[in-house]
Amino acid sequence: MHRATTRIFINLRYAGAAPSRAVVGGDILKGRIMNNARHLFARGAVLAIILIGFASMPMAAHGTDTVAKGIPERADFNFEGGTVSEYVQAVVDSFSGANIVVDERVADFSVPPMHLEEVDVESLMWLIQDANGNWENEVYVCDVGNYQSVDTMVYRLTAVPVHSARRSNVRRGAPAVDLSPQRMTMVTSVAMTIRLGVTPEDIVAAMKAVLEIKGHGQGETTISYEPSTRLVIVSGRSPVIETCGDVLEEIGVSASVMAEASPGGDADDRAGDLSSIPTGEEPEPLTEEQIKALTLDEVRIRFQEVVQAHKRSRNDEAKARMEIEFNQLLEHMRNLQRNGGS
Repeated sequence: MHRATTRIFINLRYAGAAPSRAVVGGDILKGRIMNNARHLFARGAVLAIILIGFASMPMAAHGTDTVAKGIPERADFNFEGGTVSEYVQAVVDSFSGANIVVDERVADFSVPPMHLEEVDVESLMWLIQDANGNWENEVYVCDVGNYQSVDTMVYRLTAVPVHSARRSNVRRGAPAVDLSPQRMTMVTSVAMTIRLGVTPEDIVAAMKAVLEIKGHGQGETTISYEPSTRLVIVSGRSPVIETCGDVLEEIGVSASVMAEASPGGDADDRAGDLSSIPTGEEPEPLTEEQIKALTLDEVRIRFQEVVQAHKRSRNDEAKARMEIEFNQLLEHMRNLQRNGGS
C-alpha cells in the first residue's frame, strides 16, 4: 500500500522585503507581499510565504521510513548564458526535482555560458555564488544558502547589499571577487610629505606607477593635486583607492626615514629626493634572498627606488624585472609589518 505525501517549505520574510521566485520541481512561483495585508502586522512582523512542492513519496505499508527523492547525483550541464532565473531553470531541467528559491533582486543578474560534464547541483550553485548586479539603483551580490530537509536539499539564492557582502565563501571555496563597482573619492593632505622634500609631481607619478604595476587601468581613475591646499584627490574604484592610500603612506614614511638618516640642512635637503636615481639608470636587481634580508626601513626605501625607476624606464624587459621585484618587496614589507618589523 502506498500513499502520497505533500512537503511544505516555509520561507519567513520580513514585511516589505522583496518578493522571491521559487523553482520547485521545475515550476516557477512568485511570492508576493500584498499591500492590503500589511495593516494586519505590527512593524517588524514576518510574513510566511508558503512554497508548496508536491511529490509522490512511496512509503512502506507498515513503516515510517521515507525513500530519498530520485534527483540525479550528477549530470552534464549546458547553459548558453542568461539571467540567474534562467540558469536556475536550466539546473532544474537537468536535475528534475531540485528545489531552489530565487530572490527577486538577483533573478536578472547575468550568468555566463557554461558547458560542464558530470557535475552536481551543489557545484552548480557554487558557480553563481557572488554573481552581482544592480536592483533598484543598489548593488547586490548573490549569496547561496542551503537547508537539508529529511530527504532532499533546498537551496536559496538571496541578495546581499554589496557593502556587507562576503568577499569569499570559505566553506564553498568561492574565489574572492571585486564587490566595489562604484567610484569612490579619497582626499589626503600631503603637506608634511612635501615639507620633507618630496615633490607633488613625484607623489602623483608614484601612485600612477604603482597602479600600472598592479594592473589597475587608469581609464576610470583620476589623480590630481591642489597646490593651494596641498591635497591629493583620487577618484576611482575601491581597489584603486586602497592602493593609492598605501602608496601615500609609504611615501610619507620613507621620506621621514630618509630625513632622519640625513641630519642637518634644510628640510628639503634632509629628506633627499625620492627620484635620486639618474634618468635612464636602473637599480641593480636584488635576489629574493637579498630582499628577505632587508629591514622594514630598507624595504621602504628600496620600494620607492623601484617605483621611480619603473616610471622612467623605457626598457620592457627591465620593467618586467622591476615588477617582479616590486611584488617581492611588497610581500616582504607586509610580512615585516605583521611581525612587528622584524
